[in-house]
Amino acid sequence: MKNSSIFGILTLTLALMPSHFGWAMNFEVHPGIYTAFEYSDNYFGRTHDIQSESTYEVGPSLGLRWQTPTFSFDLASRLAKSLHRKFHEDDSTEAEIASHATLSRTHQKVGLIYEYLQTRWRGSLAEPPGLLRRNTGGANYAWEMTQKATLSLGYAYTDYNWREPHEDEKTQDGNINLTYLLTPRNTIDLAYRYEYYDYQISQDVRVLNTNLAWLYAVTSRLHLGFTSRYTKEERGDLPNEDIYDLSALGRFSITENTRFSATGGQSWLVMEQQDRQSIYIMSASLEHAFDQDKLAVDVSRGYTAEFTTNLYGIYDTKTALLTGEKVLLRTLKGVVQIAIEKTKPTAGTVGEKETDTVARASLIWDPIEYVTATAIYEHLQHENEISDTVRENRYRMVVEARY
Repeated sequence: MKNSSIFGILTLTLALMPSHFGWAMNFEVHPGIYTAFEYSDNYFGRTHDIQSESTYEVGPSLGLRWQTPTFSFDLASRLAKSLHRKFHEDDSTEAEIASHATLSRTHQKVGLIYEYLQTRWRGSLAEPPGLLRRNTGGANYAWEMTQKATLSLGYAYTDYNWREPHEDEKTQDGNINLTYLLTPRNTIDLAYRYEYYDYQISQDVRVLNTNLAWLYAVTSRLHLGFTSRYTKEERGDLPNEDIYDLSALGRFSITENTRFSATGGQSWLVMEQQDRQSIYIMSASLEHAFDQDKLAVDVSRGYTAEFTTNLYGIYDTKTALLTGEKVLLRTLKGVVQIAIEKTKPTAGTVGEKETDTVARASLIWDPIEYVTATAIYEHLQHENEISDTVRENRYRMVVEARY
């Protein structure tokens, strides 16, 4: 799967690039070495019999860039042997490939992506433990049809392969979006999205989303409007569920570098064999950027269709996200991220209330070109309604040098 996917994206890349680009081609290859050390104070993510562990990784890495005036191709990859101090049975090979190709023409742009990941590392304690192999391939297309109309299309396919007892999953995600400027002050945005979840054991799921938004420019800094969404979820022989959302929308540019947006309204959940439910929904976002420094705060609440390895159904979901980047010195940058997600199963979904928290702080040092050292601290926490809270602290050091 991995080799055929790599071959496929390279073939498409060559097909997209016309031969006359050669005269202006810029091609770079940067081989290197990747090393990492991580200490965890709760390696298995348990509430009892807590075990610490130290993990070492070392292996080659490769960066590749291919660029012309209208075409670009980027690839970053690493292959590392992961060695454990105590639990040698968990020794494995860590691998990652991330590639992206873009072809730009007048008023049009085509993009292709391929990603491969093989890892034991978990981004949060909500994710199942064990070895994961993930393949992702996708394509997107954007067309500026006229001065008033823009069309975009996208498709992505992802294959999640877990070691037993976790269930494998394949997902497909297609979307189409049309933005049209009715008048200099009125804009309409129409979006359609289709998601398909193919489970190894559980019922397969189809989720269809249709979204309509209208925005009116009151001034150059203030925009007001509304947004509506319809979501249909089908789970084979299980009862279907529909979600209807209606919200007011506002966007305001506080300064040239600071923007605020918010929505608020009502959401209705209609189930085949249950009474209708409704909740107030909202979202708010504050973004500030100055030079290379960035700050973003996002909060939201609403019904969400969640179909992953550990979530299966419709949930009343609340999220909060804080992200900050600060250039401390010419070669030193600090990054902070705090993410909190609370999920509450609706009447037609089996499960319990859960709260997942991930806090991460890192220092990134780039002393010279192609050499990066990153120090990372992570605090992971997962709370269940009826069981004990799980916590894990990680300390990680990553060094990568390329030629």
